[in-house]
Amino acid sequence: MSLRSHYPEEDINDQLRPILRRGFEQLVHLEEFCSVKDELYLAYWDSTSSPEANGTEVNNFMFERWTKLRRLALYNQMLDSDFEAALTRIPNLGKIVLPRPDFEEDETSWSSDMAIAVGDRIQFTVVNTTDRAPEAGIRSLRFTIESLGVQSDAWKYNLFMGNDMDEISAVQDWSLQCALDGSLWSLPDGLDSHL
Repeated sequence: MSLRSHYPEEDINDQLRPILRRGFEQLVHLEEFCSVKDELYLAYWDSTSSPEANGTEVNNFMFERWTKLRRLALYNQMLDSDFEAALTRIPNLGKIVLPRPDFEEDETSWSSDMAIAVGDRIQFTVVNTTDRAPEAGIRSLRFTIESLGVQSDAWKYNLFMGNDMDEISAVQDWSLQCALDGSLWSLPDGLDSHL
């Protein structure tokens, strides 16, 4: 079920989101998680927290509760300071794949922020599409801040798709296939079979 069509402020009567959150919170031994069509957006509306504003959206990241998490793939995740802060609180996380992310600023600023936040402890791979063959493939987004002695381990993979393909479906289908065959976690090292 895509949670994008069921917004937190619309979940007052059903209370579906808190139920789903409680279920996901119990996955404490999870080491790998892959979201193909959604970013695990399980924010909920807390009508008791701010009566003057008729409630507040509460959105702490579900994956923070999975302290054994080593690999994470989130489709269309917003790459902002809240996401960055959440990543710093997951001690075993070593690899993140981000198909079609939304950048708060731009790729360079994001890579710089990641270098400061986690250094090269976490390897990031951003996945997008291109309809131009020369732009397809992998390239480094590494960013080094010499004065701080930190460097990000970030990559961008451009998936080639024909003109008749839908960008969203192409990335989702590719993500699903790579998750099923295990190659998603070998990015950027094992891309040959998916170029």
